Amino acid sequence: MPLLALRATRRSYRILVEPWLSAPEHLIIYTDGSRRIYGGRKRVGAGVVAYRMGREVDSFVRGLADGADDYDGEVAALELAALFAVNYVKDYPRVHHIHFFSDHMSAVEAVFSLKGSRIFYECICAALDGDKGLEVDLAWCPGHKAIVGNQRADSLAKIASAETFWTPPGTR
Repeated sequence: MPLLALRATRRSYRILVEPWLSAPEHLIIYTDGSRRIYGGRKRVGAGVVAYRMGREVDSFVRGLADGADDYDGEVAALELAALFAVNYVKDYPRVHHIHFFSDHMSAVEAVFSLKGSRIFYECICAALDGDKGLEVDLAWCPGHKAIVGNQRADSLAKIASAETFWTPPGTR
């Protein structure tokens, strides 16, 4: 599974991603975590949004349990995204490329080192084993740079931080 380490400007990011936006073989997923204070208590949420052929195909949010931090929200979002993507490609076999984007480099590195979670890694490995033509990449993208998918995932994560709390498996 290739790691695309993209530490670049918004312009170079768009040059990379724009060809994928309208292609039916590509599923583009943005993830984000958010920590906010509600009533004096720290709340953390995870948000995920998926696009295919230039349209949003799904989005979801999860609030995390007390004690979670920003990093947990970011890793939980990647876990949720992996679970979603594996099921999506089963239903839509024309998808041969899954692109995950996160604006949190530590979370991106953690899922590859298996320090933060085995769920992302195991889901993606199972998908790759089941479909030899499938390609998956996980990349950092610049946050707060007017990238629509990243902004949408950020908004979802903020909404999630106010939701009922869920303890994601594999987080610390």
